[in-house]
Amino acid sequence: KDAIVTSGYSQIFPKGVVVGHVDGDPEPDPENRHFWNIKVKLTQDMASVNNVYVVENIYYTELDSLMQQVKNEQ
Repeated sequence: KDAIVTSGYSQIFPKGVVVGHVDGDPEPDPENRHFWNIKVKLTQDMASVNNVYVVENIYYTELDSLMQQVKNEQ
């Protein structure tokens, strides 16, 4: 089964984290031919999660500002 892995293109999730696997066969979206409907089986059973760490990204504002500058320059 194909793995669903974070790309690192956002400031929220780091690159390379496996979050799940494709479950079943992907189907083209009937309303938009550029998208696919994919069912994902998460690697973690969210019902069994008891404790989590909350990490504050102290560079979020700076990164967001830089991303906006790059986007505006394109």
